[in-house]
Amino acid sequence: MSAEIFPYTAGSTAIQADVFNRDWKAIFNIDHGDVQWAETGEWFTEESWKRIRQSCPRDGE
Repeated sequence: MSAEIFPYTAGSTAIQADVFNRDWKAIFNIDHGDVQWAETGEWFTEESWKRIRQSCPRDGE
């Protein structure tokens, strides 16, 4: 028997997820600085958010 596990904590999703194409800041009552990029541990600024969203391909592309 074997099993695999993916550590998916609450709120974890890809930066290219469709939820971020909506008014996510108002929906979740948060701002860029409240979001951390799991790959690096970096807390976002508006500038780094835009840069990383543009430079990271969508999952599966």
